[in-house]
Amino acid sequence: MRLLIPVLLACALLTCGMASATPPLPCEFYGDVTIDGIPAPAGTLITAVINGIERGRIVTSFPGAYGGSGLFDPRLSVAATEDDLRDNPNPEVMFIAGGREVSQRAVYSAGSSQRFNMTAG
Repeated sequence: MRLLIPVLLACALLTCGMASATPPLPCEFYGDVTIDGIPAPAGTLITAVINGIERGRIVTSFPGAYGGSGLFDPRLSVAATEDDLRDNPNPEVMFIAGGREVSQRAVYSAGSSQRFNMTAG
């Protein structure tokens, strides 16, 4: 019996140390994309950045569009980290399309999927 209490206490402490928080759900975007006033060509790389760190990317399959609204359509998935959300649960997302900064910004909203049209240049 004297051995059982320390063993149970050790197990409880180990279990507490192994617990971790669930990572935030990603946020998804899709929509139209233009660069210098014309539809971005197929094959254009679009990246999403939070706090200066890339958090997602997609390559356009069709001119002027990225992702889609259909159930199985690809979308630009933005995966924020706990550090990104520490001071602000809805940080700003900056985008780069074809190497050019997009003038619009989006708000990260965990678990959401939203249409977001962007213009670069």
